[in-house]
Amino acid sequence: MRKLFVVFMLIAFVCTSLESAPLKKQRSSRNRKAKVVDMVEDIKPIEINLNACNRPLRVASMIGNAPFGWIEGDGKTQQNLKSYGLGMVVFDKIAKENGWKYTTTGYTSQEDAIQALARGNIDLLAGLYYRSYGPQIELITPAFFTNVFVAYFKKGKELEVESYNDLVGLKGVVRKEEMIYPMIKKRLPKGVELTEVLSAPKAFEMLMNDEVDYILGSPYAIEGELRRYKMQNDIVTAGEALGSGTLFFAFSKNSPCLQLKGDISQSIRSNGFSQKTLDGEIRQLIDDWGDRFRSDEVLIKTKQNTLPQYMNDNKTDNSESGENVQEQK
Repeated sequence: MRKLFVVFMLIAFVCTSLESAPLKKQRSSRNRKAKVVDMVEDIKPIEINLNACNRPLRVASMIGNAPFGWIEGDGKTQQNLKSYGLGMVVFDKIAKENGWKYTTTGYTSQEDAIQALARGNIDLLAGLYYRSYGPQIELITPAFFTNVFVAYFKKGKELEVESYNDLVGLKGVVRKEEMIYPMIKKRLPKGVELTEVLSAPKAFEMLMNDEVDYILGSPYAIEGELRRYKMQNDIVTAGEALGSGTLFFAFSKNSPCLQLKGDISQSIRSNGFSQKTLDGEIRQLIDDWGDRFRSDEVLIKTKQNTLPQYMNDNKTDNSESGENVQEQK
C-alpha cells in the first residue's frame, strides 16, 4: 500500500512539473523583442453601433468662405483649428434645441475635411452643396440655405448679365473655396471660359489687371471679401442671378451618431431655415467680417479706395493724385 502511495505521488509531481513548464516559458518571452502579430478580422462590412453616441459631436465648417464658413487657429503653427460661419450659427441653434454638446475642429483644405468626414474622424460638416461625395457621406435634407451666384466686373466695365449665355466669349474666374465650379461646370454653355483660382486676392487682382473679364460667385461671399480688401467701390455687379445652389449639413455614415440626422432634419423643417429667415444672421456675419479687417491696408490702391493714411505714398497713379485728394475731402 505504501509503494502505491509513493508511485502516485511521483506521477502527480511529474504532471505538475509538465503543466507549469509552459507558464515559465511564456513569462520569459516578455523579454523578447519580437513583434506581436494581432489577429485580423475577416473582410466583411463594418457594423456601426448606433447606440454608442455618448460623446460630444465633432463638427467642422466650410473653409475660407466667409460668411458661410471659415477656420481660425494658431497663426504660425496652424494648431487648435476651430470652425466659424453661418453653418456653425445654424448648427448651434439646432444643438441647443436638442440639448446636444459638440466640439469644433477645422481643416486647411476642403478635400481634407471631406475625407475626414468620410472616414468618421468628424461627425458632421456644416455646409456642402448638393452633389455626390461618396458612399460614406450623407447629405441631410432639407437644405438650410439657398445661395445665388452672380457675375462681378471691374467698375466701368460692368455688363447687364441675365444668364450664363451672356458670358460666352468672356474670361472669368471663380474662387475654389466657394465650391461652386464642381457643381455648375456641366450647366455652363459652350464658350464660357471659367477658371478656378484660390483666394479672393488672386481673383480680385486678376480682374483689376484685366486678365479676366468677370468673377463668378456668391454675392454674400464676394461682398464680405470686397469689404475686407477695401475693393467694394472698384468691383461691382449689375446683372441678375445666374443660378443657385443649396447648402446642406453632411453626416458621416461611419459616425456612431448617425441616428441624429433625423433630429437635424426635423429642426431645419421646424425652424424654417432658409435664405429669407437667415438674412439677419448672414448680414451680421458680413458686417463683422468687414469690421474685423477695417484697419488693414487696401489690396490694390485706386482712386476709389485709397484711405488718407496712404495718400502720401500712392505712386501708382500720379496723374489722378489731385482727383484723389479732392475725393477724400
